[in-house]
Amino acid sequence: MRVAQSPGEVAQGRGGVVFAAGSFDGVHLGHAALASAARRRATERGASAWALALRPHPLSVVSPGREPPLITPGALQEEALARAGFDGVLFFPFSRETAALSPSAFVAAAFAPWLDASPSRCAVVAGPNWRFGRGRAGRVGDLPALSGGAVESFEEPLLELEGAPVSSTRVREAVRAGDVALAARLLGRPYRVRERVLPGRSRGVGSALGAPTANIAPVSPLMPPPGVYALDVVVRSVSGESRAPRAPAAADPGAGTIRAVADYGVRPTFPGAAPDAPVLEVHLLDWDGPPLYGAQLDIDFLARLRDERRFASPEALAAQIRADVLQARSIQTPCHATVT
Repeated sequence: MRVAQSPGEVAQGRGGVVFAAGSFDGVHLGHAALASAARRRATERGASAWALALRPHPLSVVSPGREPPLITPGALQEEALARAGFDGVLFFPFSRETAALSPSAFVAAAFAPWLDASPSRCAVVAGPNWRFGRGRAGRVGDLPALSGGAVESFEEPLLELEGAPVSSTRVREAVRAGDVALAARLLGRPYRVRERVLPGRSRGVGSALGAPTANIAPVSPLMPPPGVYALDVVVRSVSGESRAPRAPAAADPGAGTIRAVADYGVRPTFPGAAPDAPVLEVHLLDWDGPPLYGAQLDIDFLARLRDERRFASPEALAAQIRADVLQARSIQTPCHATVT
């Protein structure tokens, strides 16, 4: 999948380009439905199918500090868009200057390569809540008039799941509540973070309990609350060397995974080993490779097993960990849903 920073970099098929416009934070099932609609229309006209999103998040520019934590920051977003089947993504740069553009001026900037095309070689598919231009005044249905007929538009209804529209807000709320199973249903795949294992040796608490861990100080902007979780983990690198999944991520995002149990918290049973901030301690159940100090991991949250709590003794905690492992092994990895 190609990544463009300006409209002039967009590669077109013989029939032009069909954009699916949206935030694409999370690339959830609603976004997958937009991608499917764009691919279908692109196939009909021999065009290429591209995602169109603003980067960075508009609120980070117009109201810094109020922007929501990203569900899929950076490369995770691009990989999810590739799995959705796009030929490319145009990350239209958002700045204070962009925010000040009227809807017509935004169209002139974002769709400049197609404004003189006849017949139209550009179409946009978007949901009813997609907005553009100053004050978010522009809607997808305004595009033909604002472009002089050069840009066609198609509005797709919001996808609903369990009685409410699928949205990035719902995904964030589910993750923050620890309902990672609901987040997976909304995303069509488990919620994923990409983190790096701390480079130095830990204090060995996990090893002493018979469950050695790879310890992580998370930098991901969105994390579930403290607790014990069942995970699937892909080890992306060990000691700086690539250790990619057995199949390309775009084809099979679940390939190369290892089941794991993780405690996210402050080790309440061992006050003397309490960290300054919550640590994610990942116990890989079937890892036979080298130590993971400094390794990069893709971590999929499958289920919340229990709250983190203080145990009366290390032996009691060790017994609970063994029960957690058995429960984690019994959990089935959610299917990676697709929308056609």
